Amino acid sequence: MVIYTRKNIQTCDILQSPDEKLRRGFIESSKSIGRFFTNSQETTAHILHTEPLFIGTFSQYDFGEFHPEIPEMYSKHSKCIKKGRHEQSGYTIYECESIPGASQILEVAYPKIKVNTTQVSIGYSSGQKVVDTEGNLPGSIITEIGTNQVYGLISQNGQKHSVEEFKDLYNDTVWPIAKLYSRRIRSHYFTYFREYEVKNYLEFSGAKGTRHRHIEGDAYWSLWRAKNWNRIKSFFGFTAQ
Repeated sequence: MVIYTRKNIQTCDILQSPDEKLRRGFIESSKSIGRFFTNSQETTAHILHTEPLFIGTFSQYDFGEFHPEIPEMYSKHSKCIKKGRHEQSGYTIYECESIPGASQILEVAYPKIKVNTTQVSIGYSSGQKVVDTEGNLPGSIITEIGTNQVYGLISQNGQKHSVEEFKDLYNDTVWPIAKLYSRRIRSHYFTYFREYEVKNYLEFSGAKGTRHRHIEGDAYWSLWRAKNWNRIKSFFGFTAQ
């Protein structure tokens, strides 16, 4: 592993690395994680929703305390209770007490299925926030540096888990909250569920209930271009053959 550690300062999260792009990306990516404490355990937790506050981490406990670790909130903490658990891996989602100003300061680490070749892992080691450029750090989230996207999670014993494993858990716990409270976060989960359907050749379920979903990336823009080209042809009197 190639690990860079956060400099222990109170004003900015930066890395002890000569790579400026990596340092700037770390500042953005690290806004969506913190530490989860129990009586006998400390784990890396990522934020799934800001207000109300939901987090995800690998823990076997039903209660704990979340500490967001960005400069504006070093002194903040929040008590949490289990809302759901993926029993095969131990990945658990907690609902935590509200932290004033969370929606303006904290970021959401939202799940993504799309494969990316520039993935790193971000978490905690020896009490310091770190990034592993090879993406193998135990107890971390797998992300693309500079974003809040989560492609996978690594348990404390180093086992990697794709976010696809937790689709039903997200659907049962986070989705109802995102749908009710936050349009911005809701769009991230729309995309995640839709990507899951596309990758697994499932029937499109966007028209069911209120779960309107959309395709992103190349498929989305190809559809957009085709629709607009047809509108232009129709305007000038051309019809599709």
